[in-house]
Amino acid sequence: MSYSEKAEFILQYSVFMQIRLLGGNLVKKIALLVVLLSFVFGTVIYAGGVGQQLEIPLLVVNTSFLNARSGPGPQFTVITTLVGGTELPVLGSNSDQTWYLVTTADGNAWVDVSFTLARGSFAYVPEIEVPAAPVALATPLTIGLPGTGSASTGGTQPAIGSTSDERYRAVLQVSSVNLRNRPAEQGGVIATLFRNDALDFAILGMANTAGVNWVQIVVPNVGIGWIEAPKVAMRLSAINYQVVIVTAGPVNLLSAPGSTNASLPPLFNGEEAFLINASGNLYQVELGNGLSGWLPVNTVTIRTGTTSDVLHGTTQVAAADVTTAAQSSPIPVPVLEAGRVVINTSYQNVRTGPGPQYASIAVVAGGTELPVAGVTEDASWYLVTGDFGQGWVSQEFVVFRGAFSAVPVIAY
Repeated sequence: MSYSEKAEFILQYSVFMQIRLLGGNLVKKIALLVVLLSFVFGTVIYAGGVGQQLEIPLLVVNTSFLNARSGPGPQFTVITTLVGGTELPVLGSNSDQTWYLVTTADGNAWVDVSFTLARGSFAYVPEIEVPAAPVALATPLTIGLPGTGSASTGGTQPAIGSTSDERYRAVLQVSSVNLRNRPAEQGGVIATLFRNDALDFAILGMANTAGVNWVQIVVPNVGIGWIEAPKVAMRLSAINYQVVIVTAGPVNLLSAPGSTNASLPPLFNGEEAFLINASGNLYQVELGNGLSGWLPVNTVTIRTGTTSDVLHGTTQVAAADVTTAAQSSPIPVPVLEAGRVVINTSYQNVRTGPGPQYASIAVVAGGTELPVAGVTEDASWYLVTGDFGQGWVSQEFVVFRGAFSAVPVIAY
């Protein structure tokens, strides 16, 4: 061993022995720092005697498949699934040593120790505090279209004003934005969303924090979160009604078929409206502000390519541009698993409101999984989403999966 190698060994051994003498939780915290620094700089830390390395403890997966999650508990999202026999270097544990933070090929994640075998000494494994995710409270903005409900909609679409209608959706107007677990800049980052003009999101609620307006949205396969309102624009939703775009404006909105009354304001290229009815070469439309009238068919085109157009069955749209925070973070940001229900009866009605007195808008088969967008105050009905748009199912006939604490309570 050269002189420089001996000097390096003596320095590292001295630091390690001082750490051992400190005792208590401080040892664990310093040990974590030393281990992480050794990963970064590739240094070798010696302990006990010459040539003896401080071995990093391992957990070996002791089941066929094991979910590794973003937080220490089954309520957190799955980052990756590990096969039996996989060896996992340990970085930390929760307070009661039932879950451990480990290194995987897909980044750091948490595993349940009861499905693993321990290898090595766990004496210096540090405890890591994971903050509890806040409970989301919101009032949905999925209100019905304004009107008397007397207009003919044709087909099987719901009548105007039904509670299953969704009026607006949010679309990003900036290159990227963080989806946060509460309406504040200090809120934890659930995911990073990237601009995609074909992609829009269902709106659950709005809030104002320290003078900043926030919008609560539902991101498929990610969950519910908050983004700053100035970074989005409102787009008409095609969940229950097709949307038309004016392509030959300015064009006058007629009060009735055959009318020459031009008292209604003209529409310009790019403006959107709900398609309500058709008669001959005219479309009956309703604007976002509730004003309705008739337009020549050749002045508009059916909108295609947005998320809600796809849900309406018009066309296909590319998958969301979403990067989850856990993919790039040394310690994964805890993300609660999105709530969903599994239909636990042969067939189940989805209704326009939380009660058997409301009309059924769809019937879904047993075993169907539906994302949960909200729950009533007494937790007896869930607001769910699907090909039918949004509707309510009774908790009596479903099984809930995911993090119930993250489901917004909806006052109805």
